[in-house]
Amino acid sequence: MNVAIGRVISVDGALGKAEFTPNIKVGDLIYYITSESKQVFCQVTSLSSSPYKGTYGHFKILDVAGDIPKLYTELYIFQKTYEGFIDVGETSGGKTVKLMVNPFFHHVLIAGTTGRGKTHLQILIQEEFLKYRIPSLVIDSQGEFVHLNEISPNAIVVEELRVEDLIKYLQQRRVVIYNLQGLSYIVKAKRTYEILSELLTIKEQDYKQAESDPRLLTIPPVIIDVDEAEIYAPELYTSVLDPQCKEVLVEIAKRGSKYGIGLMVASQRPPQLNVDVRSQCNSAIMFHINDIGSRKVMGILPYVTHLELNRVKNLLRGQCLITGELVEHPVLIYVRDIKTRRAKKTDFEEMLGLELRLSKPEIEKTAKENIIIKDGEAVHKGTGEVEEQEMVPPPPALEEGQLHVPKARTRHYGAPGPLGTSDKESIKLMRQLRRHRK
Repeated sequence: MNVAIGRVISVDGALGKAEFTPNIKVGDLIYYITSESKQVFCQVTSLSSSPYKGTYGHFKILDVAGDIPKLYTELYIFQKTYEGFIDVGETSGGKTVKLMVNPFFHHVLIAGTTGRGKTHLQILIQEEFLKYRIPSLVIDSQGEFVHLNEISPNAIVVEELRVEDLIKYLQQRRVVIYNLQGLSYIVKAKRTYEILSELLTIKEQDYKQAESDPRLLTIPPVIIDVDEAEIYAPELYTSVLDPQCKEVLVEIAKRGSKYGIGLMVASQRPPQLNVDVRSQCNSAIMFHINDIGSRKVMGILPYVTHLELNRVKNLLRGQCLITGELVEHPVLIYVRDIKTRRAKKTDFEEMLGLELRLSKPEIEKTAKENIIIKDGEAVHKGTGEVEEQEMVPPPPALEEGQLHVPKARTRHYGAPGPLGTSDKESIKLMRQLRRHRK
């Protein structure tokens, strides 16, 4: 499935005008697909943009023999190879997508409905960080990352964390999972504020002493991965949670990249995440987003257009759309599998011991109208097979002068009399019985 980077507004011969996404550049090779499923290549010749109308530009059709595009025909970027380090999955065409590391230090927002793959992707990214020994601190709200240490000794899981120990782990270029599962939101926010505020202060001092010379830094760059970020930086004020936690996350979002601190935040409901945090994210990874409010909030980001928003509402589980600095152009991928054992089961029927059993189909009884009598046997009209009939015992032998009267049976309105006799026959038999008894 290709991701559109624009749509045709008008065409005049081999020249056309189109609406584009912000990442498009003059000289980019693009194409559209004809009704016969053929690709017709074009090239972007000029661009202009405004905060109200977005990005517009002109393109030239390179294939003169190609069909002229119709109004609102979607345009696609010529797919290049996605070279980088962080292997996150494949496109629909089977091309591996690898992301560069630098954009993670300009902050990334991961958004999507629950159960669509956000945590799966976060675990996958941490596996790649372990592979390349990229220092990272995971604020694990629900205990989802606790098995990362099973696939690599460079991952360490802690439930108590001092800043001195954190600095030591980061200098060893390890991934630190700060497990806050089972704690109240108040305690989670308090502990997160304490460790992040001290880390930010120490990193600032390290840059000051090194006089911004990377060779003299004692603490390497670090990426902070915050799961369920709306817990720690809510948009609306609440008297329950300590506002200091939100303030330190806002400070990291605004100034962290200057001191080698990247921020990756994940949220089910972007409107509930503080606007100062999400607006500082220069890349977004969007899974299926169901509600209109969340899509509107994502649409406020300058690198997300209505073309991407129209697609995220139809994404399948495990599909995501990457846009912003992480990629040159928006790309739709299928997230690959992870090696880490998931901490929580999602098959609740299995947990409850429920087993689906298929019921045997009922055998339909043969209709009376399909049965005929042939050579004294009941035979099916269609198949010609002999049908088994219920054997009716013969009536008992009668003594001399005794009259046999069939047993009466319960009758419904309009039903025939005993053994199919009519009402007149039944009355006649009853009168004969009375005379015989006399």
